[in-house]
Amino acid sequence: MNIQIPELDKIIQQNNLLLSVIQDLTIPEWVTLEDACKRKGVNINTARNSIFYQPRCGRADEHMHGRKVWHKTTILEWFSITDNNREQYIEKILGSEYVIKYYEREKKKAG
Repeated sequence: MNIQIPELDKIIQQNNLLLSVIQDLTIPEWVTLEDACKRKGVNINTARNSIFYQPRCGRADEHMHGRKVWHKTTILEWFSITDNNREQYIEKILGSEYVIKYYEREKKKAG
């Protein structure tokens, strides 16, 4: 039996919105790959070894002091990328030919 409590659903929605606002406030304007990976929980070596695991597939929004950096809006979008929607993200950023390269790389890893 599934019980719906509209008030509880509204509280959960508001809580998620508040968490989103708090997260947005704690992210600096410009973020390095190291900081982005730490915040998302991605292994930095995994991200360094493959552009497909970096924000905007490794295409920096800017360079500061010789390092790639991404704007916080880019990072917030990247936080939502999972293995389930990575293909669409790659296609959006790089185009469909890179989706094929991504799958070829993943097949080689699986082996």
